[in-house]
Amino acid sequence: MHLCVSRSGQERDHLAFRDYLRRHPAVAAEYVALKRKLAVAHDGFTMESQQRYSLAKSEFVHSVLDRAFAEGVTAMVDVGVILKRFEAPDETRHLDHGKFELVNIGGMSIGRATYQPGWKWSKHVGPGLGISRCSVAHVGLVLAGVATAAFDDGTVIELRAGELFYIPPVPHDSWVVGDEPYVSLHFSGAEKYAR
Repeated sequence: MHLCVSRSGQERDHLAFRDYLRRHPAVAAEYVALKRKLAVAHDGFTMESQQRYSLAKSEFVHSVLDRAFAEGVTAMVDVGVILKRFEAPDETRHLDHGKFELVNIGGMSIGRATYQPGWKWSKHVGPGLGISRCSVAHVGLVLAGVATAAFDDGTVIELRAGELFYIPPVPHDSWVVGDEPYVSLHFSGAEKYAR
């Protein structure tokens, strides 16, 4: 057994060495014979005998690694890829005329907002929170439909499918425009939304 830092060069080398031996049984048998010979020659469990044992087999190990990398053997390392879908969110916040789904991945929360025609933040979300305007900053992407970001100074911005948006943490209202549902992804502010 070997312990090493995950996703390190040392782990890569250990796994490439292992994988090469698995593909070349004759080389694996040669390695076993060398280890047996060295175990007899460097008998004992002292730190010094273990160091001499490791040093004596290092030339063989390096030659195998050189052959492995020349042959294109790459280590099969668990790189930690995570796949998730909004069809199975980690959390769903049900709202009147809509929902907000959260997926937690890679140390962040990503939200998907789906609002039906007639949805309005100040009517369908704010009253449940005891406030009339949203003060969460948003960074997102509109997937379908049209909605607004409406500020108290009278500025109303329409958010349309295909547009990336940033809405600052300034009190604002929002509503769906037209007869189509509005769907957007939220990359920032999702964990605080509708809370």
